[in-house]
Amino acid sequence: MGPITCHLADPSAALLCSNNEFVPSSNGETFSTVNPATGEHLLDFHAASAEDVDKAVAAARKAFKTTWGRNVAATERARCTLDVASLQIESWFEITDH
Repeated sequence: MGPITCHLADPSAALLCSNNEFVPSSNGETFSTVNPATGEHLLDFHAASAEDVDKAVAAARKAFKTTWGRNVAATERARCTLDVASLQIESWFEITDH
């Protein structure tokens, strides 16, 4: 399995990741992030509602009970999790300009 990559088509509002798809929040709500040092607006994120969280958890449980949990070794699942964490760190550096 290769590295996981994600490119937002519309970076003006970061989407939620649910069931292996990037989707807007079900209620359309977003929240803004601001650079605390400068007050500069960084990015808007879709705010997950309780319904969004429930759907994402149900999809994750289903995936684990089927393909993901049964067919992917624990070491591979760990590697994928670390890949996602690395992407989050890279995104942080990209967003914060560090």
